[in-house]
Amino acid sequence: MQTLKAEVDSFHNDLVAANAVLKGGKSNKSGSSTELEANRIALGTGLYGVLGLLMNFYKETPEMIADTIQIDILRTMGKLYFSKI
Repeated sequence: MQTLKAEVDSFHNDLVAANAVLKGGKSNKSGSSTELEANRIALGTGLYGVLGLLMNFYKETPEMIADTIQIDILRTMGKLYFSKI
C-alpha cells in the first residue's frame, strides 16, 4: 500500500504543477507540444491504472475511493472529451 501511496503522491504533484501552469504559473520544464501531449497521455494512463488498483483494493467498500480520486470530475471530464470526438 505504501508503494501505491507514493505513486498517488507523485501523480498529485504532477497535477498540482500542471494546474499552476494553467493558472499562469511558470513551469521549470521545457519541451515541445508533442512531448507535452505524450506526457499528458502518460499521466492520464497512470491515473487510470491507479483508479483500477483502488477499485480492486476497495471492491468491498468503493466509497473509500472518493478519498483519493474525485470520480465525479473524471466522469464530467470524460463526457466533455468524448462528446467532441
